[in-house]
Amino acid sequence: MKKYLFKTENLFLIICLFWGILFLLINPPFQAPDEPEHLFKMWGYTNGKLNFSKQNNWSGQTLPVSFINIDEYYKVFKLHKETKVPLKDLAFIAKTQLEKNKTAFHIFIPTSYTPVSYFPSFLVLWVLKILNFTPLSIIYIMRFCSLLVYLALCYYAIKITPVKKQMFLLFSALPLCLYQAGSINTDCVCFGSMMVFFAYTFRLIFEKRTINTKQIIKFGILILLICILKYAYAPLVLLYFLIPKNKFEKPENYYKYFFIILLASLVYITCFILYVNKISSNTTNIYSHLVVKKSILIKDILIHPFNYLKIVCYTTIKFGKFFFYNVISSFGCNSAMIPNLAANLYWFVLILSAMYSPDTEKNCYLTVKNKFITTSCIILIYLSVVTSVYLLFQYTPLIKGIQGRYLLPAVFLFLMLFINQKIVLKNKILTVLFFIISQIVLYLSLITLIITFY
Repeated sequence: MKKYLFKTENLFLIICLFWGILFLLINPPFQAPDEPEHLFKMWGYTNGKLNFSKQNNWSGQTLPVSFINIDEYYKVFKLHKETKVPLKDLAFIAKTQLEKNKTAFHIFIPTSYTPVSYFPSFLVLWVLKILNFTPLSIIYIMRFCSLLVYLALCYYAIKITPVKKQMFLLFSALPLCLYQAGSINTDCVCFGSMMVFFAYTFRLIFEKRTINTKQIIKFGILILLICILKYAYAPLVLLYFLIPKNKFEKPENYYKYFFIILLASLVYITCFILYVNKISSNTTNIYSHLVVKKSILIKDILIHPFNYLKIVCYTTIKFGKFFFYNVISSFGCNSAMIPNLAANLYWFVLILSAMYSPDTEKNCYLTVKNKFITTSCIILIYLSVVTSVYLLFQYTPLIKGIQGRYLLPAVFLFLMLFINQKIVLKNKILTVLFFIISQIVLYLSLITLIITFY
Protein backbone atom coordinates (compact mmCIF):
# COMPACT_ATOMS: atom_id res chain seq x y z
CA MET A 1 0.00 0.00 0.00
CA LYS A 2 2.78 2.42 0.95
CA LYS A 3 4.68 1.65 -2.25
CA TYR A 4 1.53 2.24 -4.30
CA LEU A 5 0.75 5.54 -2.53
CA PHE A 6 4.20 7.00 -3.11
CA LYS A 7 4.32 6.31 -6.82
CA THR A 8 4.83 9.72 -8.43
CA GLU A 9 1.65 9.60 -10.52
CA ASN A 10 -0.48 8.53 -7.53
CA LEU A 11 0.99 11.24 -5.33
CA PHE A 12 0.24 13.78 -8.06
CA LEU A 13 -3.37 12.62 -8.28
CA ILE A 14 -3.95 12.87 -4.53
CA ILE A 15 -2.43 16.29 -3.91
CA CYS A 16 -3.70 17.91 -7.10
CA LEU A 17 -7.23 16.59 -6.68
CA PHE A 18 -7.24 18.12 -3.18
CA TRP A 19 -5.96 21.55 -4.25
CA GLY A 20 -7.88 21.55 -7.51
CA ILE A 21 -11.20 21.04 -5.74
CA LEU A 22 -10.40 23.86 -3.30
CA PHE A 23 -9.50 26.20 -6.18
CA LEU A 24 -12.68 25.48 -8.14
CA LEU A 25 -14.88 25.97 -5.06
CA ILE A 26 -13.21 29.19 -3.87
CA ASN A 27 -13.10 30.79 -7.31
CA PRO A 28 -16.40 32.70 -7.88
CA PRO A 29 -18.46 31.92 -10.99
CA PHE A 30 -17.17 33.27 -14.30
CA GLN A 31 -14.02 34.80 -12.79
CA ALA A 32 -11.54 32.62 -14.70
CA PRO A 33 -10.42 33.91 -18.13
CA ASP A 34 -13.18 33.55 -20.76
CA GLU A 35 -15.10 31.12 -18.56
CA PRO A 36 -18.60 32.28 -19.58
CA GLU A 37 -17.65 32.29 -23.28
CA HIS A 38 -16.49 28.67 -23.06
CA LEU A 39 -19.65 27.56 -21.25
CA PHE A 40 -21.87 29.40 -23.71
CA LYS A 41 -20.01 27.88 -26.67
CA MET A 42 -20.69 24.41 -25.24
CA TRP A 43 -24.33 25.35 -24.64
CA GLY A 44 -24.55 25.95 -28.38
CA TYR A 45 -23.26 22.42 -28.96
CA THR A 46 -26.08 21.04 -26.81
CA ASN A 47 -28.50 22.88 -29.11
CA GLY A 48 -26.93 21.22 -32.14
CA LYS A 49 -24.94 24.29 -33.26
CA LEU A 50 -21.24 23.96 -34.00
CA ASN A 51 -20.84 27.70 -34.62
CA PHE A 52 -21.97 30.82 -32.81
CA SER A 53 -25.29 32.50 -33.61
CA LYS A 54 -25.77 35.90 -35.22
CA GLN A 55 -28.30 38.63 -34.60
CA ASN A 56 -28.02 41.85 -36.60
CA ASN A 57 -24.45 40.70 -37.42
CA TRP A 58 -23.58 40.59 -33.72
CA SER A 59 -21.96 37.34 -32.62
CA GLY A 60 -23.42 35.53 -29.63
CA GLN A 61 -25.65 32.68 -28.54
CA THR A 62 -29.26 32.09 -27.52
CA LEU A 63 -29.07 31.21 -23.83
CA PRO A 64 -31.30 30.77 -20.77
CA VAL A 65 -31.91 34.17 -19.17
CA SER A 66 -30.69 32.73 -15.86
CA PHE A 67 -27.17 32.26 -17.29
CA ILE A 68 -27.22 35.72 -18.86
CA ASN A 69 -28.11 37.30 -15.51
CA ILE A 70 -25.24 35.50 -13.76
CA ASP A 71 -22.81 36.61 -16.46
CA GLU A 72 -23.95 40.24 -16.25
CA TYR A 73 -23.77 40.20 -12.45
CA TYR A 74 -20.22 38.83 -12.25
CA LYS A 75 -18.90 41.17 -14.94
CA VAL A 76 -18.82 43.80 -12.20
CA PHE A 77 -16.03 41.95 -10.38
CA LYS A 78 -13.95 41.70 -13.55
CA LEU A 79 -14.25 45.42 -14.28
CA HIS A 80 -13.74 46.52 -10.67
CA LYS A 81 -11.05 44.24 -9.29
CA GLU A 82 -11.16 45.84 -5.86
CA THR A 83 -14.80 44.78 -5.42
CA LYS A 84 -15.36 41.72 -3.24
CA VAL A 85 -17.90 38.98 -3.92
CA PRO A 86 -20.79 39.03 -1.41
CA LEU A 87 -21.42 35.50 -0.19
CA LYS A 88 -25.11 36.28 0.37
CA ASP A 89 -25.46 37.01 -3.35
CA LEU A 90 -23.77 33.73 -4.19
CA ALA A 91 -26.28 31.96 -1.92
CA PHE A 92 -29.13 33.74 -3.70
CA ILE A 93 -27.81 32.76 -7.15
CA ALA A 94 -27.53 29.16 -5.96
CA LYS A 95 -31.33 29.09 -5.67
CA THR A 96 -31.86 30.39 -9.21
CA GLN A 97 -33.50 27.79 -11.43
CA LEU A 98 -32.36 27.06 -14.99
CA GLU A 99 -35.70 27.72 -16.74
CA LYS A 100 -34.16 26.72 -20.08
CA ASN A 101 -37.29 27.75 -22.00
CA LYS A 102 -36.83 31.41 -20.99
CA THR A 103 -34.11 32.41 -23.44
CA ALA A 104 -32.60 35.52 -25.00
CA PHE A 105 -29.82 36.33 -27.40
CA HIS A 106 -26.63 37.17 -25.50
CA ILE A 107 -23.87 39.10 -27.28
CA PHE A 108 -20.30 37.94 -26.62
CA ILE A 109 -17.15 37.05 -28.57
CA PRO A 110 -17.33 33.28 -29.08
CA THR A 111 -14.22 31.12 -28.99
CA SER A 112 -12.95 29.55 -32.20
CA TYR A 113 -12.17 26.15 -30.66
CA THR A 114 -13.55 22.91 -32.10
CA PRO A 115 -15.61 20.33 -30.16
CA VAL A 116 -12.38 18.34 -29.62
CA SER A 117 -11.23 21.03 -27.17
CA TYR A 118 -14.41 20.62 -25.14
CA PHE A 119 -14.56 16.84 -25.02
CA PRO A 120 -16.08 15.35 -22.91
CA SER A 121 -17.31 18.47 -21.09
CA PHE A 122 -20.01 19.39 -23.62
CA LEU A 123 -21.49 15.88 -23.26
CA VAL A 124 -21.67 16.36 -19.49
CA LEU A 125 -23.35 19.74 -20.03
CA TRP A 126 -25.89 18.10 -22.34
CA VAL A 127 -26.82 15.62 -19.58
CA LEU A 128 -27.03 18.38 -16.94
CA LYS A 129 -29.26 20.38 -19.26
CA ILE A 130 -31.63 17.43 -19.72
CA LEU A 131 -31.75 16.86 -15.96
CA ASN A 132 -32.53 20.57 -15.43
CA PHE A 133 -29.73 21.29 -12.95
CA THR A 134 -29.52 24.83 -11.59
CA PRO A 135 -27.13 27.25 -13.36
CA LEU A 136 -24.74 27.47 -10.41
CA SER A 137 -24.58 23.70 -9.96
CA ILE A 138 -23.89 23.37 -13.71
CA ILE A 139 -20.96 25.78 -13.42
CA TYR A 140 -19.33 23.90 -10.55
CA ILE A 141 -19.97 20.43 -12.01
CA MET A 142 -18.47 21.55 -15.32
CA ARG A 143 -15.44 22.85 -13.45
CA PHE A 144 -15.05 19.51 -11.71
CA CYS A 145 -15.31 17.75 -15.06
CA SER A 146 -12.49 19.95 -16.44
CA LEU A 147 -10.34 19.16 -13.40
CA LEU A 148 -10.84 15.41 -13.78
CA VAL A 149 -9.92 15.52 -17.47
CA TYR A 150 -6.72 17.43 -16.69
CA LEU A 151 -5.75 15.13 -13.81
CA ALA A 152 -6.39 12.00 -15.88
CA LEU A 153 -4.20 13.22 -18.75
CA CYS A 154 -1.37 14.37 -16.47
CA TYR A 155 -1.59 11.15 -14.43
CA TYR A 156 -1.12 9.17 -17.63
CA ALA A 157 1.77 11.41 -18.72
CA ILE A 158 3.64 10.97 -15.42
CA LYS A 159 3.00 7.24 -15.55
CA ILE A 160 4.38 6.68 -19.07
CA THR A 161 7.37 9.00 -19.01
CA PRO A 162 10.51 6.92 -18.39
CA VAL A 163 12.44 9.86 -16.89
CA LYS A 164 11.94 13.16 -15.03
CA LYS A 165 8.75 12.16 -13.25
CA GLN A 166 9.37 14.76 -10.54
CA MET A 167 9.66 17.49 -13.16
CA PHE A 168 6.38 16.36 -14.74
CA LEU A 169 4.69 16.35 -11.32
CA LEU A 170 5.86 19.83 -10.34
CA PHE A 171 5.02 21.31 -13.72
CA SER A 172 1.55 19.71 -13.76
CA ALA A 173 0.97 21.00 -10.21
CA LEU A 174 1.71 24.62 -11.11
CA PRO A 175 -0.85 26.88 -9.37
CA LEU A 176 -1.70 28.35 -12.78
CA CYS A 177 -2.35 24.89 -14.27
CA LEU A 178 -4.53 23.73 -11.39
CA TYR A 179 -6.47 26.99 -11.33
CA GLN A 180 -7.19 26.76 -15.05
CA ALA A 181 -7.96 23.05 -14.78
CA GLY A 182 -10.60 23.87 -12.15
CA SER A 183 -12.31 26.32 -14.49
CA ILE A 184 -14.53 25.95 -17.55
CA ASN A 185 -12.21 26.26 -20.54
CA THR A 186 -10.17 24.34 -23.09
CA ASP A 187 -6.92 24.52 -21.10
CA CYS A 188 -7.63 21.30 -19.21
CA VAL A 189 -7.57 19.30 -22.44
CA CYS A 190 -4.81 21.39 -24.03
CA PHE A 191 -2.38 21.35 -21.07
CA GLY A 192 -3.09 17.72 -20.29
CA SER A 193 -2.60 16.60 -23.91
CA MET A 194 0.59 18.62 -24.06
CA MET A 195 1.95 16.73 -21.04
CA VAL A 196 1.07 13.39 -22.67
CA PHE A 197 2.88 14.56 -25.82
CA PHE A 198 6.01 15.49 -23.84
CA ALA A 199 5.91 12.19 -21.94
CA TYR A 200 5.57 10.14 -25.12
CA THR A 201 8.37 12.12 -26.77
CA PHE A 202 10.58 11.35 -23.76
CA ARG A 203 9.80 7.64 -24.26
CA LEU A 204 10.96 7.83 -27.86
CA ILE A 205 14.12 9.74 -26.88
CA PHE A 206 15.27 7.95 -23.74
CA GLU A 207 13.92 4.39 -23.82
CA LYS A 208 16.33 1.81 -25.20
CA ARG A 209 14.22 0.26 -27.89
CA THR A 210 13.78 0.39 -31.65
CA ILE A 211 11.18 2.84 -32.93
CA ASN A 212 8.71 1.44 -35.45
CA THR A 213 6.13 3.02 -37.73
CA LYS A 214 3.32 2.50 -35.21
CA GLN A 215 5.11 4.65 -32.61
CA ILE A 216 5.74 7.41 -35.14
CA ILE A 217 2.04 7.37 -36.06
CA LYS A 218 1.23 7.86 -32.35
CA PHE A 219 3.68 10.79 -32.22
CA GLY A 220 2.04 12.27 -35.33
CA ILE A 221 -1.46 11.90 -33.88
CA LEU A 222 -0.39 13.64 -30.66
CA ILE A 223 1.19 16.60 -32.47
CA LEU A 224 -1.86 16.88 -34.74
CA LEU A 225 -4.07 16.87 -31.63
CA ILE A 226 -2.04 19.74 -30.19
CA CYS A 227 -2.46 21.67 -33.45
CA ILE A 228 -6.23 21.10 -33.21
CA LEU A 229 -6.28 22.29 -29.60
CA LYS A 230 -3.98 25.31 -30.13
CA TYR A 231 -2.35 25.79 -33.51
CA ALA A 232 0.18 28.26 -32.06
CA TYR A 233 1.96 25.27 -30.49
CA ALA A 234 2.66 23.64 -33.88
CA PRO A 235 6.45 24.28 -33.54
CA LEU A 236 6.48 21.41 -31.02
CA VAL A 237 6.74 19.18 -34.09
CA LEU A 238 10.46 20.05 -34.10
CA LEU A 239 10.92 17.82 -31.04
CA TYR A 240 10.82 14.98 -33.55
CA PHE A 241 14.49 15.72 -34.22
CA LEU A 242 15.36 14.98 -30.58
CA ILE A 243 14.65 11.33 -31.35
CA PRO A 244 17.92 9.58 -32.33
CA LYS A 245 17.91 8.56 -35.98
CA ASN A 246 19.68 5.28 -35.23
CA LYS A 247 16.74 4.11 -33.10
CA PHE A 248 14.44 3.95 -36.12
CA GLU A 249 13.53 0.56 -37.52
CA LYS A 250 14.11 2.05 -40.97
CA PRO A 251 16.48 5.05 -40.60
CA GLU A 252 16.04 5.92 -44.29
CA ASN A 253 12.44 6.95 -43.49
CA TYR A 254 13.53 9.40 -40.77
CA TYR A 255 12.93 12.60 -42.78
CA LYS A 256 9.98 11.18 -44.73
CA TYR A 257 8.05 10.58 -41.50
CA PHE A 258 8.77 14.13 -40.34
CA PHE A 259 7.54 15.78 -43.53
CA ILE A 260 4.35 13.70 -43.51
CA ILE A 261 3.61 14.81 -39.92
CA LEU A 262 4.53 18.42 -40.72
CA LEU A 263 2.39 18.48 -43.86
CA ALA A 264 -0.65 17.04 -42.04
CA SER A 265 -0.28 19.69 -39.31
CA LEU A 266 0.08 22.57 -41.80
CA VAL A 267 -2.90 21.40 -43.86
CA TYR A 268 -5.09 21.31 -40.75
CA ILE A 269 -3.92 24.72 -39.49
CA THR A 270 -4.50 26.31 -42.90
CA CYS A 271 -8.01 24.85 -43.20
CA PHE A 272 -8.84 25.88 -39.64
CA ILE A 273 -7.71 29.51 -40.12
CA LEU A 274 -9.62 29.81 -43.42
CA TYR A 275 -12.73 28.35 -41.76
CA VAL A 276 -12.56 30.71 -38.77
CA ASN A 277 -12.06 33.72 -41.04
CA LYS A 278 -15.06 32.67 -43.12
CA ILE A 279 -17.49 32.20 -40.23
CA SER A 280 -16.25 35.38 -38.52
CA SER A 281 -16.68 37.58 -41.59
CA ASN A 282 -19.52 40.11 -41.51
CA THR A 283 -19.86 39.79 -37.74
CA THR A 284 -19.66 42.60 -35.22
CA ASN A 285 -18.24 42.59 -31.71
CA ILE A 286 -17.19 45.18 -29.18
CA TYR A 287 -13.70 45.41 -30.71
CA SER A 288 -14.77 45.65 -34.36
CA HIS A 289 -14.23 49.41 -34.66
CA LEU A 290 -10.63 49.03 -33.39
CA VAL A 291 -9.32 46.31 -35.67
CA VAL A 292 -8.15 46.03 -39.26
CA LYS A 293 -8.19 42.96 -41.48
CA LYS A 294 -5.76 40.28 -40.39
CA SER A 295 -4.65 39.80 -44.00
CA ILE A 296 -3.39 43.41 -44.03
CA LEU A 297 -1.47 42.88 -40.78
CA ILE A 298 0.09 39.62 -42.01
CA LYS A 299 1.14 41.33 -45.24
CA ASP A 300 2.72 44.16 -43.24
CA ILE A 301 4.63 41.67 -41.05
CA LEU A 302 5.98 39.89 -44.15
CA ILE A 303 6.98 43.12 -45.88
CA HIS A 304 8.51 44.73 -42.77
CA PRO A 305 9.69 41.79 -40.62
CA PHE A 306 12.34 43.80 -38.75
CA ASN A 307 9.83 46.46 -37.73
CA TYR A 308 7.60 43.73 -36.36
CA LEU A 309 10.51 42.08 -34.52
CA LYS A 310 11.22 45.44 -32.87
CA ILE A 311 7.64 45.43 -31.54
CA VAL A 312 8.10 41.86 -30.27
CA CYS A 313 11.42 42.71 -28.58
CA TYR A 314 9.99 45.85 -26.99
CA THR A 315 7.01 43.84 -25.71
CA THR A 316 9.32 41.15 -24.31
CA ILE A 317 11.50 43.68 -22.48
CA LYS A 318 8.50 45.54 -21.11
CA PHE A 319 6.50 42.49 -19.99
CA GLY A 320 9.30 39.96 -19.42
CA LYS A 321 9.08 40.16 -15.65
CA PHE A 322 5.29 39.80 -15.77
CA PHE A 323 5.58 36.70 -17.98
CA PHE A 324 8.15 35.20 -15.59
CA TYR A 325 5.78 35.33 -12.64
CA ASN A 326 2.50 34.91 -14.52
CA VAL A 327 3.40 31.41 -15.73
CA ILE A 328 3.54 30.30 -12.08
CA SER A 329 0.24 31.77 -10.95
CA SER A 330 -2.54 33.88 -12.40
CA PHE A 331 -5.93 34.12 -10.72
CA GLY A 332 -9.07 35.86 -11.88
CA CYS A 333 -8.45 37.56 -15.20
CA ASN A 334 -4.81 38.26 -14.32
CA SER A 335 -6.07 40.20 -11.32
CA ALA A 336 -3.91 38.40 -8.73
CA MET A 337 -0.71 36.41 -8.42
CA ILE A 338 1.17 34.88 -5.50
CA PRO A 339 4.06 36.90 -3.97
CA ASN A 340 7.17 37.05 -6.15
CA LEU A 341 9.25 35.29 -3.48
CA ALA A 342 6.94 32.25 -3.63
CA ALA A 343 7.03 32.24 -7.43
CA ASN A 344 10.84 32.43 -7.36
CA LEU A 345 10.88 29.47 -4.99
CA TYR A 346 8.73 27.43 -7.36
CA TRP A 347 10.95 28.34 -10.30
CA PHE A 348 13.90 27.13 -8.20
CA VAL A 349 12.41 23.69 -7.51
CA LEU A 350 11.27 23.33 -11.13
CA ILE A 351 14.86 23.80 -12.33
CA LEU A 352 16.17 21.45 -9.63
CA SER A 353 13.65 18.81 -10.68
CA ALA A 354 14.99 18.99 -14.25
CA MET A 355 18.48 18.22 -12.94
CA TYR A 356 17.29 15.53 -10.53
CA SER A 357 17.90 11.98 -11.78
CA PRO A 358 17.58 8.90 -9.54
CA ASP A 359 19.81 5.91 -10.20
CA THR A 360 17.14 4.35 -12.40
CA GLU A 361 17.55 7.18 -14.94
CA LYS A 362 20.83 6.45 -16.69
CA ASN A 363 22.07 8.30 -19.77
CA CYS A 364 19.27 10.83 -19.41
CA TYR A 365 20.56 14.03 -20.97
CA LEU A 366 20.19 16.24 -24.03
CA THR A 367 23.10 16.84 -26.40
CA VAL A 368 24.17 20.30 -27.58
CA LYS A 369 22.34 19.64 -30.84
CA ASN A 370 19.19 18.67 -28.92
CA LYS A 371 19.37 21.85 -26.86
CA PHE A 372 19.73 23.93 -30.01
CA ILE A 373 16.57 22.32 -31.41
CA THR A 374 14.77 22.85 -28.11
CA THR A 375 15.82 26.51 -27.97
CA SER A 376 14.66 27.03 -31.56
CA CYS A 377 11.32 25.49 -30.61
CA ILE A 378 11.01 27.87 -27.62
CA ILE A 379 11.64 30.90 -29.84
CA LEU A 380 9.19 29.76 -32.52
CA ILE A 381 6.44 29.03 -29.99
CA TYR A 382 6.96 32.43 -28.40
CA LEU A 383 6.79 34.19 -31.77
CA SER A 384 3.74 32.14 -32.73
CA VAL A 385 1.89 33.01 -29.51
CA VAL A 386 2.84 36.69 -29.60
CA THR A 387 1.85 37.01 -33.26
CA SER A 388 -1.49 35.29 -32.65
CA VAL A 389 -2.25 37.75 -29.85
CA TYR A 390 -1.09 40.68 -32.01
CA LEU A 391 -3.43 39.67 -34.86
CA LEU A 392 -6.29 39.31 -32.39
CA PHE A 393 -5.89 42.49 -30.31
CA GLN A 394 -3.64 44.61 -32.56
CA TYR A 395 -2.02 46.79 -29.92
CA THR A 396 1.19 48.66 -30.84
CA PRO A 397 3.97 49.46 -30.06
CA LEU A 398 3.30 47.02 -27.17
CA ILE A 399 1.48 43.76 -27.84
CA LYS A 400 -0.97 43.47 -24.97
CA GLY A 401 -3.11 40.51 -23.98
CA ILE A 402 -0.36 37.88 -23.67
CA GLN A 403 -0.97 35.72 -20.60
CA GLY A 404 1.44 33.38 -18.88
CA ARG A 405 -0.72 30.34 -19.63
CA TYR A 406 -0.10 30.82 -23.35
CA LEU A 407 3.62 30.28 -22.76
CA LEU A 408 3.48 27.05 -20.75
CA PRO A 409 4.86 24.81 -23.55
CA ALA A 410 7.85 27.15 -23.85
CA VAL A 411 8.38 26.93 -20.07
CA PHE A 412 8.48 23.13 -20.17
CA LEU A 413 10.97 23.26 -23.05
CA PHE A 414 13.06 25.74 -21.04
CA LEU A 415 13.21 23.24 -18.17
CA MET A 416 14.41 20.59 -20.61
CA LEU A 417 17.54 22.69 -21.23
CA PHE A 418 18.66 21.85 -17.68
CA ILE A 419 18.70 18.10 -18.38
CA ASN A 420 22.45 17.52 -18.62
CA GLN A 421 25.34 15.16 -17.83
CA LYS A 422 27.56 17.46 -15.77
CA ILE A 423 25.19 18.55 -13.00
CA VAL A 424 23.06 15.59 -11.93
CA LEU A 425 21.26 15.63 -8.58
CA LYS A 426 20.59 12.21 -7.07
CA ASN A 427 19.86 12.80 -3.38
CA LYS A 428 16.39 11.40 -2.63
CA ILE A 429 15.84 14.05 0.03
CA LEU A 430 15.20 16.44 -2.87
CA THR A 431 11.86 14.76 -3.56
CA VAL A 432 10.79 15.72 -0.03
CA LEU A 433 11.92 19.30 -0.69
CA PHE A 434 9.93 19.36 -3.93
CA PHE A 435 6.82 18.17 -2.12
CA ILE A 436 7.10 20.64 0.78
CA ILE A 437 7.75 23.71 -1.38
CA SER A 438 4.99 22.82 -3.85
CA GLN A 439 2.49 22.47 -0.99
CA ILE A 440 3.55 25.79 0.54
CA VAL A 441 3.13 27.56 -2.81
CA LEU A 442 -0.27 25.95 -3.43
CA TYR A 443 -1.37 26.98 0.07
CA LEU A 444 -0.28 30.57 -0.63
CA SER A 445 -2.19 30.39 -3.90
CA LEU A 446 -5.35 29.43 -2.06
CA ILE A 447 -4.89 32.30 0.41
CA THR A 448 -4.32 34.69 -2.52
CA LEU A 449 -7.57 33.51 -4.10
CA ILE A 450 -9.53 34.08 -0.89
CA ILE A 451 -8.05 37.54 -0.29
CA THR A 452 -8.68 38.55 -3.91
CA PHE A 453 -12.35 37.66 -4.08
CA TYR A 454 -13.69 37.73 -0.50
